[in-house]
Amino acid sequence: MSKLLVVSDDDRAVDDIAALLGDDVEIVTPAQAGIERPDDDGSSFTQIAMDLADRAARASGMVTVAEAAGLVVDALDGAPGVASGQYAGPDASAEDNRALVLQQVREADTQSRSARLVSVIGVAGPGGELRTFESTLEGVIATEERGVEGVGYEPIFELDDGMTIAELLPEDRRDANPRLTALAAALPFIRELLGS
Repeated sequence: MSKLLVVSDDDRAVDDIAALLGDDVEIVTPAQAGIERPDDDGSSFTQIAMDLADRAARASGMVTVAEAAGLVVDALDGAPGVASGQYAGPDASAEDNRALVLQQVREADTQSRSARLVSVIGVAGPGGELRTFESTLEGVIATEERGVEGVGYEPIFELDDGMTIAELLPEDRRDANPRLTALAAALPFIRELLGS
């Protein structure tokens, strides 16, 4: 059975990758591979995903997948951006992060609430092979949190139909997940590296 190292702080990312690859690939964490998780250094989602995947692949000798993802709000000049997970502080909860975005968008000197969710998947092999795959989902920041099933910024991210992701049915929420789109694009390269 092939082994794939996955570097992510989001358990859903690990589950999504496992579901796409099926039972013929064993998902391994950095701890299981005997390496330290690389730091999230970098000023862009692409740079972070590339660096995480490349450093972990070289350290472990394994094919590696890493994700960098977050929310980009135009009225906030691209914030929270790469700091999405800790936007309200290093120990902030998802609720704290959402509350800060809502407050700042209300205070912004603009009528635009346009935003996008970004997911960049970095895929690296231990021999230096490296590619990234990006997907974005366009929307707007809602005026308040809505929905009960969302995580992260989903309760404040409103789609074209006027519903937040957190208000969608579970099967529809999967269609509003840029990670799945990026992973689907990355899948042939992942399989190519695992087979080589």
